[in-house]
Amino acid sequence: MVNPPKEQELLNALYCAEQSTNAALIESAVSGLAIYYAVTKQFLTAAPFWRRGAELLIKGTARDSCELATYLHNMAAMCLIPAGLHDEARATLKRSKELYELYFGSDAKPMSEVDELLHEIAT
Repeated sequence: MVNPPKEQELLNALYCAEQSTNAALIESAVSGLAIYYAVTKQFLTAAPFWRRGAELLIKGTARDSCELATYLHNMAAMCLIPAGLHDEARATLKRSKELYELYFGSDAKPMSEVDELLHEIAT
């Protein structure tokens, strides 16, 4: 069984990636930190990495990509809602829902999941 990477290793990977200016390495390091902090329940620390990941994804794909919809959905569910950042989560989920609708229509499962999360944070 492989041990999960430690925080300092992930931070070092991000530093090295930024020094190299390799976009794929930077995106990978940012994603690793976002997931690490979410899994370790450090949601407020994770939020800037999730946000940066979204910015990098937009640069690498498109502002209206299906991948961005999924990323934003996961960002809200795994980080913003647990962090108590409900206004940001609401805006993020609404954007995700707009993008899902472009690709899947209003009856798709991701749409209902987003609606459930929006309902959850409205109460």
